Amino acid sequence: MSKRIVSKSKQTDIKTQGILQDNTKMLAALIEHGRDNISLLDTEGHLLWESPAANHMLGYKPGEFADRNIFSLVHPEDLDWTRDLFKKVVLQPGHVENGTFRLRHLDGSWRWAEASAINRLNDPDIGAIIINYRDVTERMLANETLRESQSRLESLFENSPIPLWEEDFSEVKNYLKKLKLNGKPADAVLEYIQRHPKVVGQCVEKTRIIGVNRACLALHNARDKASLLAGLGALITEESRDALQRQIVAIATGQREIELDSMVRTLDGQSRHIHLHWSIVPGYEETLARVVVSTENVSDRKEMEEALNISEKRFRSLIENNHDAIA
Repeated sequence: MSKRIVSKSKQTDIKTQGILQDNTKMLAALIEHGRDNISLLDTEGHLLWESPAANHMLGYKPGEFADRNIFSLVHPEDLDWTRDLFKKVVLQPGHVENGTFRLRHLDGSWRWAEASAINRLNDPDIGAIIINYRDVTERMLANETLRESQSRLESLFENSPIPLWEEDFSEVKNYLKKLKLNGKPADAVLEYIQRHPKVVGQCVEKTRIIGVNRACLALHNARDKASLLAGLGALITEESRDALQRQIVAIATGQREIELDSMVRTLDGQSRHIHLHWSIVPGYEETLARVVVSTENVSDRKEMEEALNISEKRFRSLIENNHDAIA
C-alpha cells in the first residue's frame, strides 16, 4: 500500500515538474517574441538583463549594452525628469512609475518609449528594477503631425479675411427632436417656427459659440470675443431672424450646408450686409457639434448694386422723358 502511495507521489512530482517546465518555456517564448521590452536595472541604472525584443527596438546586438548605464541612451531633454522618476522608484520597494521618453537607436535616431518601472529590489528572485516598455514612436509622430495640422487649421481660421464662427448646434438638434420637428418637410418646420416665435430664441440660447476669428470681431466692431458674445442680442436684425429660421430648418431637415444673404448689426448699431454660408464640419453630421458659419461682409457690393439700380432708373427716366419731348 505504501509503495503505491510513493509511486503516485513520484508521478505527481513528475507531472508538476513537467507543468513547471512547460510554463517556463511558455514564459520564455512570451518574453522572446512579445511586443513589450523588459530590462532589469540596478539602483544606478546599469543594465543587468534585457529581453530580445529590446534589441530589435534599438538595433543593438544581444548583450551589447550589458553593464552600461541606460541613461546614456536617454534624450538630453528627457534626462533630468527620467532620473528623478527613477530615484523615486529606487527609494520605495514595490513603487511603480510611468513615463514616455526618447531613447537613442543604434543609427542615431530617436525612438519614443512608453515605460513602466517597478521596484523589485527586495524580491530575492529578481533583486532589480524592472522596466517594461514598448516602442510608441509611430503613435507619437502621428500625434505630432495631428498637432501641427491642428495648429495650421487654427491659424487659417484665425487669420482668414472672411469672418468665421465655429459653433456647436448639438443641443439645438436635440431641442428640435423633442419638438418632433426633425425629419419633417421644410415648409412644415418653417410654419411651426413662425407660429411659435420663441423657438428661435431657444435655439439661439442652445447654440454654443466655440470660436470666432479676428475678421468676425472686426465685422461687428468688437474689442474681443467676450464683448462680442456679451452683445449677441444687439447683432440681430429682422433679416437676421429670417437667417436663423433658415438655419433651424436646415438642422431639422438634415441639410449639410446653406447659403443666403442677410443683415447684421455691429455692437455700435451700424448695419452690415452679409453673405452667410453655414456648413457642417465633416465627421459631425450626426451630432452637429462642429459647424462653421462664414459671414462675409458684402455691404460695399450691395451699395454698388443699389447705386447701379438708381443710375439705371434715372437713365430710363431720362430716355423716356426725351422720347416724350421729341414726340
